[in-house]
Amino acid sequence: MFVIAAACEANPAETKTVIYENKEAGIVIYQSSNWELEKEVSIDPLNAAFKQDHMRAIVSIIPNAKTVEQIKAELNLEGDFVQMIEETEDSLSFKITQTEETRSDIFVKTADHETIIVTFFTPLKNYQTNSEKIDDFKDSIARIY
Repeated sequence: MFVIAAACEANPAETKTVIYENKEAGIVIYQSSNWELEKEVSIDPLNAAFKQDHMRAIVSIIPNAKTVEQIKAELNLEGDFVQMIEETEDSLSFKITQTEETRSDIFVKTADHETIIVTFFTPLKNYQTNSEKIDDFKDSIARIY
């Protein structure tokens, strides 16, 4: 016979506030660094936009597995206004040089038969001061299945 006992104290300060939840897509996003939902663009596939000061983030879940290289090709990141900054196996960073220089960071996570893409748009001049807020937002995304 096995007996498992657990005790926990609820601490209101540790309660996480949900700023977005989509049970059909199996995702929840908790409050971090004052990010807020701007709008849910579509549900299938999931596309939701978030904002925080001058930054924007888009969370997408697409129904098939894709690599960063495939996503890069689909975005057609060639041209005079795009300059690559960094590329890894699961992320891509580039600078858009049109009116105001904007840094875009794309983070990709493939699981089962879907791909979660989190895209950030940050004024390039503010990137260093906002990089922690980007990390906080990425860490606030959780799968609920």
